[in-house]
Amino acid sequence: MTHQHICIIALSPIARDARVLRQIEYLSSHYDITAIGYGNVPPDYEDKINWHNVAGSKLEQWIDRIIRIIIIILGRFLPFILPLEYPLTIRARRIKKILRNVKADAYHANDWDTLPLVVPIATKLGAKIVFDAHEYSPEQQTSVLKKFLLQSRSAYFLKRYAHQANSMTTVSPLLAEKYAEKFHLDAQVIMSAPRHRALPPSSVEPDTIHLVHHGGAARPRHLELMIEAMRYLDGHYQLHFYLVGVSIEAYVNELKSLATIIAPQRIHFHEPIVPTEITRTINKYDVGIYILKPVTFNHMVALPNKLFDFINASLAVCISPTPGMASLARQYDFSLISETYDPEEIAEKLNALTPERIMEMKQNAYEASKILNADVEMGKLITIYADLLSK
Repeated sequence: MTHQHICIIALSPIARDARVLRQIEYLSSHYDITAIGYGNVPPDYEDKINWHNVAGSKLEQWIDRIIRIIIIILGRFLPFILPLEYPLTIRARRIKKILRNVKADAYHANDWDTLPLVVPIATKLGAKIVFDAHEYSPEQQTSVLKKFLLQSRSAYFLKRYAHQANSMTTVSPLLAEKYAEKFHLDAQVIMSAPRHRALPPSSVEPDTIHLVHHGGAARPRHLELMIEAMRYLDGHYQLHFYLVGVSIEAYVNELKSLATIIAPQRIHFHEPIVPTEITRTINKYDVGIYILKPVTFNHMVALPNKLFDFINASLAVCISPTPGMASLARQYDFSLISETYDPEEIAEKLNALTPERIMEMKQNAYEASKILNADVEMGKLITIYADLLSK
């Protein structure tokens, strides 16, 4: 019997993209999978999928970047120019050739920038389209210049292509509400939770409480706030970082310098963790911490991967009062929620925690992990495809 075929495309380094890796992992049990993205196939997935690395050479990337910058600047004032990126750039032409040759039964488009590539080809082939909007793309940018140049670009392509998808998903209820309000799009929520591993909470040692943070080292996330909090935290608190990202060395060095000034013996930087090993690795810690200032709408409504990693690692959690995370935390009572983004106030709340309360939150996270996990969330995606491909 010939299996039905799904082509998953994400213009990101897929080996570090936990959400896309989960799509591949869960769908490959039911369908033949082709994946298109940047970088090499992770070893665990070599036998599961047909992989296409479309990053291109450094020269090709520079040529494409120049073309894209020119089109973006002109397109800000003449929007009809924006689609020219896709026939003119080397990467887009390479991807379109692969998409045509794959001839999949369905195409899974991760983020808005894959829609202009997927929709015309899938429509011509009579294939189904699932569009996964990871965030609210028109408000992703933090700098004034990038907002001016890019905000209307993503909105243009969403208006042109998103309604042609057979199904749409996103990562949080507040994002789904925003897409419905601004673009009249009906998105199903699939939260970015990892596979459930039933990791019991580790015991809490009163003399040493270990905080942990993992993820991208991006300046808009203001990771220095957590380091600044260590200035006010009692001496038995330790902070551990596992940071990843592209071109982050300068920022990480700044964080390390700040850590040396504030608490050199109590702040630790570790090597990054592959997505599939995050929960096992951080299970030994006590409190997962993420103080996210809402500098964009997406930050305000975020339900990030790391929150679900903390939960599935059976950690107590310390988060900022952003509506997306705070709502979920209150529902399951696994988290301390700060009232502000002030490091001193955050430290005051952490200092007030007893080992018994930390253990209680860890146990609550363990119970919540039975619901907030990929087996449940990715089951929704499997159902979407089962329904679409049975028609």
